[in-house]
Amino acid sequence: MKQSLAVPKCQANRDLAIQLQTVREFAFRLAAEQTPQHASLNIAHESSNDGTIQTQRQPAHESRATRMLFDAQHYKDRLRWLKSRSTSRDDAWAVPIKELERALAMGPLRKVASAPPDNALLEIQKNFPHCAQVVEHLCRRSALARLVPSAPFKMPPILLSGPPGVGKTAFSQDLAQVMGVPLVNIDVSTLDAEFRMTGLDAGYSTGKPGMIWDALQNECMSPIIVLDEIDKVPTRRDSGLGCLLALLEPSTASRFVDAFTGAPIDASQIQWVATCNDALRVDAAARSRLCEFEIDLPTPQQMPAVIKSVYRRLRADEPWGMAFHAELSIEVIEALSTHTPREIWKLLSDGCANAATDGRRVLMAKDMRPNRSRQCTARKMGFV
Repeated sequence: MKQSLAVPKCQANRDLAIQLQTVREFAFRLAAEQTPQHASLNIAHESSNDGTIQTQRQPAHESRATRMLFDAQHYKDRLRWLKSRSTSRDDAWAVPIKELERALAMGPLRKVASAPPDNALLEIQKNFPHCAQVVEHLCRRSALARLVPSAPFKMPPILLSGPPGVGKTAFSQDLAQVMGVPLVNIDVSTLDAEFRMTGLDAGYSTGKPGMIWDALQNECMSPIIVLDEIDKVPTRRDSGLGCLLALLEPSTASRFVDAFTGAPIDASQIQWVATCNDALRVDAAARSRLCEFEIDLPTPQQMPAVIKSVYRRLRADEPWGMAFHAELSIEVIEALSTHTPREIWKLLSDGCANAATDGRRVLMAKDMRPNRSRQCTARKMGFV
């Protein structure tokens, strides 16, 4: 009997997908070479059920590098199976069917983050001078990624440890903007179950996709996910981060399966940033997989740059921000110099309200007064 030399169908599909990916990457690179460097910025945005995915401007330096987010044939097979079980538009399978259809409509080939230029990273350092060590680390990783044209930029998972209000989350927001990738904020202290991250089977009445699946339903598969206050994981058996160890390892993250859709997806390109106040309270196994940086309070010499950075962000983020003068006086900066970046934001916001009440659009030192309600002295309990 002659031995069959036929190639298995699944292997043929994978080979075809790889060939298509190669052709598309070549086409993207060819188009990039013909695109002027001053090309206009693109806008990418997405929303999620949990956490917040913020709109980010895509910088002109954005790479055209792409990767396969999922196996299209596997998704089509999964979709056919779900439709065979679905009896109506209102049954439990209707939503996972829509999720798979949405993913297939966007296509399996997605953009990945490119190495940000050093001047963009150094601009972040000007705004966050107390985060210089993190920026230097990212500059080295960026130089490494630029060794190969169109190579994706993948920073190691990092942990920003420091007192509350020093700007750890704000730093992550600026980093996402420079990289031109979506940003997802997850408050770890509110994660009461692992399925919030990994999805809950559609068979349950409350079933829905997890945050990982939602974060990857975007044209870019390299979002920054901020695990805020990772040292405050709820103290229970199912803390909600049991899946984190596998997601921090590229080999296992590339085979992540969302429980709601039952579909594997490549989560290995996610950029992880964790923040905490006390690194000693972070799970030891997770901490060993994170590159840790201690973020101290800004020094007196660094405070003017931090205050100006906070004020620029306030003017850009608030709808009334541009109504105020772009520069702060020395007196205002001195009045704010003993506060944390988080407190500075609140004081500046209240200061703008105080100035507007007086009919002014220029802030003064007298506007920087804390808005504190009178504290009542607690009565002692006792017996008559």
